[in-house]
Amino acid sequence: MSIEPNKHEAQLARWSETLAAIARTGLAFTQNLYERERYEEVLHVAADIKASLDEADEVQREERHFVQEWMDSIGQGIPGYVTPKVAIGAIVGNDAGELLLVKRPASGVWLYPTGWADVGYSAAEVVVKEVKEETGIDDPYNY
Repeated sequence: MSIEPNKHEAQLARWSETLAAIARTGLAFTQNLYERERYEEVLHVAADIKASLDEADEVQREERHFVQEWMDSIGQGIPGYVTPKVAIGAIVGNDAGELLLVKRPASGVWLYPTGWADVGYSAAEVVVKEVKEETGIDDPYNY
């Protein structure tokens, strides 16, 4: 019979995985040396959190293991993105019957705000985040 981890340990594990995912995604996209150093530091913090859940004598070995495992999974650009590449889109309209569209920089195509799902966020939270990032609108529910 296994003992289910307490809520504190589960929360720490979730934070560790979220921090690692954010750092790995950043490492996949950045070309900036300063940003790479910051993301690598976040990976180490995530590994410290995860390793702290293990026995004390294994912490250092486990930390190196987690960081190396996460670093090995990083690709370049979108292939390195650490979610299952679920896209979230927002169809935002107003009382005048207008739809909110964003001109895509790479293609020049006008499209509704979209983005990849982020680790630790619900679809609704991603929608709000993407609309704000792409348009500056804080509350797409009251556009």
